Amino acid sequence: MAYRSKYTQTNAVAAAYVRLMGCGAAGEVYNVASGVGVTLRELFDQLAAIVGVDAIPEPDPEFMRPADIPYLVGDASKLRAATAWAPTYVLDQTLRDLNVQLMTIARIDRLWSGAKAEARRIGEAVARREREQEDA
Repeated sequence: MAYRSKYTQTNAVAAAYVRLMGCGAAGEVYNVASGVGVTLRELFDQLAAIVGVDAIPEPDPEFMRPADIPYLVGDASKLRAATAWAPTYVLDQTLRDLNVQLMTIARIDRLWSGAKAEARRIGEAVARREREQEDA
């Protein structure tokens, strides 16, 4: 079964909280939700397309949870009525932004690993030179 859940960008949630601080009624409960359900397979396929890979997901039955709710999408109509809030992101763009961030982190990690290796090489060369000077 394909479970459908909502995914809301953190920035959109933060914006909703800010609006609630100004317009929400104390003690009231509000759902912050996009109102749109997406399956994990749909997310996977979109991200695979963005990354440029032809991947086939293989669900692991060990991680399947029979208690999962098949359709879990929040209704934010009360929030919209109180604050005029609505999510302004597009899922595809969010996934593209995520990809850029992950690629940037990977580049930084490679650069950092290279810098550490170079520092180690220099440190070893300095130590070798010092030993040679002591032996001379």
